[in-house]
Amino acid sequence: MFDDSSFFGGMDLFDGMPLRRAGTILFAIEGRTAQLVAQSRQAANPFLTEITAAEKEQAFLAAIAQGRDLPLQPTIQDIERYAPEWSSLVPSDEAQRAALAKKFAEKYDFPHQKVPAMRLSLGLDVEGVSQAFERLFKEPIEVIYSPQISFREQARWLSSKIANKLERLPPFWIAYFLTLTETVGASILALSIALAGIGPLPGVILLLILGLVNILTIMGIVEAITRNGSMRYGTSYFSRLTSDYLGKPGSIILIPAFYTLSVFVLIAFYIGISTTLAEVTGVTSLIWALLIFLSTLYFLRGESLNATIASAFVVGIISVLIIILLILLTLPYVQLENLRYIDLPFGSGQEFDPKILALVFGVVLASYFGHTTAVSASKVVLPRDPGGDSLMWGNILAMATVILLYSSWVIAVNGAIPAVQLSSLTGTVIPTLAELIGGIVPILGTIYVILAMGISIVLFSYAIFFQTREFLPENSERTTRFLFSFTPLFLILLVVQWLLYTGSATFSEVLGFIGLLLLPILGGIFPMLMLAASRRKGEYLPKRTYRLLGNPLVVTVVCLIYLSALFIYGFFIWEDPIPRALAIGSGILVSFVTFLIIQQGALRQRVVIEFRMYLADNNERATLTLVDAGKPLQGSCRLLYADQELSREGKEIEIPLVKQLKSIYLTFHSQEAKEMKIWLHRVTPEGISEPISAGVQLRKDDQDKPIQIDLQTTQVIMPLTTRANELKISFN
Repeated sequence: MFDDSSFFGGMDLFDGMPLRRAGTILFAIEGRTAQLVAQSRQAANPFLTEITAAEKEQAFLAAIAQGRDLPLQPTIQDIERYAPEWSSLVPSDEAQRAALAKKFAEKYDFPHQKVPAMRLSLGLDVEGVSQAFERLFKEPIEVIYSPQISFREQARWLSSKIANKLERLPPFWIAYFLTLTETVGASILALSIALAGIGPLPGVILLLILGLVNILTIMGIVEAITRNGSMRYGTSYFSRLTSDYLGKPGSIILIPAFYTLSVFVLIAFYIGISTTLAEVTGVTSLIWALLIFLSTLYFLRGESLNATIASAFVVGIISVLIIILLILLTLPYVQLENLRYIDLPFGSGQEFDPKILALVFGVVLASYFGHTTAVSASKVVLPRDPGGDSLMWGNILAMATVILLYSSWVIAVNGAIPAVQLSSLTGTVIPTLAELIGGIVPILGTIYVILAMGISIVLFSYAIFFQTREFLPENSERTTRFLFSFTPLFLILLVVQWLLYTGSATFSEVLGFIGLLLLPILGGIFPMLMLAASRRKGEYLPKRTYRLLGNPLVVTVVCLIYLSALFIYGFFIWEDPIPRALAIGSGILVSFVTFLIIQQGALRQRVVIEFRMYLADNNERATLTLVDAGKPLQGSCRLLYADQELSREGKEIEIPLVKQLKSIYLTFHSQEAKEMKIWLHRVTPEGISEPISAGVQLRKDDQDKPIQIDLQTTQVIMPLTTRANELKISFN
């Protein structure tokens, strides 16, 4: 019942205070919703940089703290979709809820039947709230609901309902669909062209072998992600994961490698989509490249993409279904003589052609690269399944599906089109399939090319744009930042126009070149090195580990396979001096960087002491976790309060009465660790890690030695010289 002693009692009702307070709460709800929408968009973009993601996160926090307009204004559909996440912001007082309902109705239109989650979070169906609303505003609460909505709004509600169901799938299926739909892309259109050089059956065998090796490296990166604290909280991405495990040498080579990858893939996709659309429509590829560039400029103008996990699911699933349908439509045209075609180097008296191997291995490696998706998917999956099983098996099953899909595609397309005809193609295989089969194939192929390549062009342009912008100071003018960031994209357009005009490069050749030059590093060597490092210095423990995966022999063999590929192609396969020099140089650079990574302690065993608070809990929960070289570590601690002292021991110690806690005395024994990491933080309801105010001292020789902790992260890494150690953590 309404209480005159509440916030809304007395004269406050007449001076507008209820609605002003409700407006503040509504702004907080909008801020939480907008943040969640932004995080969903970030997870849908595997090429987003860490600095850009952090800037966007800080923009939200600053806007909320200062009461300014949010960088992203949520819709009523967004608010309904994320109602369970913002419900904790709703006051318990029924009159306050009634005023908040009034404020919602003043800003948004929503029918009663479309907002069940919002009604539940606000308590709008509770009799007390209805009575309070009528008492405050002299009208029934039903007036807040819109009696009718337009057809456009009905479509928005329907799409929001579908998006909500997709984004709330079990974490396993989120990992599966994100990895599958991001991996199967435009590169499949180059597979048949590349593998035509050796024949469909040898091509399928190669797809199976490299696919299984790729599953190993995917498993390696997933386990490294699961063990990493920075990936669970905040806005960390592939670059931060690399620096955490491999240090500065790893980051130095990773950033230019990703930038180069983005540039060459963008060139390849421009060539692929332009030539395909030119053959289908009869309009020159030069015009199509320009139109695509202008479309990309439109998306970049706002420096934001509206793609979410749900939209990525929908586009990806449509693309996969089109591929399956094209396979089924092509199978009746398969000829046995095409399937029997084999042209292997050094076999059957055939002359050795090094370009065939370069194209084959490069395109296959490019087709299997989906490691960045595992990083972005972890943002959504790990909070719901901290043990990492869903992320691991979702990726494994997705890659197994990719192998099956690629093999079926090669059998169908290479069995239907002669190898000589495929090898002569400069664009994609779609126009040739359309000419062979006709019917709906030209439409399906065009849709697939636009979805797979067009959206990828926007994503890679987005990546290059923001990676370039990071070279400028933050205080640069907006126009200067935009022009500077946009310049590389304009130069890429000029290169593409020249390549299209002269016909000096094909879609599959560019893709194969970058696949051989960079993907052995990004998709092979680095994932296995990060796996090895994570098992020695990771902050968290996966629910289960696979001993063979992290075996030093397996890690070494996989790394040597990818590293030797660079030297083999540099010395024996490529004949042109520039590609040979790049391959040999990359091999030497990776070898040197790997030596530096190991020398600087990437594989050094570490003890991790983590004190973690939870802001969302009213019962003052906190946990003290101990991990030693990737395994649980037993410790004992004394908890000192103002009026009592408690003793606890274990590997993951629950800390009661956190607000009253004065200090912790922790004792632990490590047998082999050479260094120690201390991490003190709290986790917000949005899953963001924030530093806490605390001091740490190391007890040594009966003396307390202060430890300097980074105030921005409340983390420190220091040498560990003794087996028995005692820490004192003091809280302000």
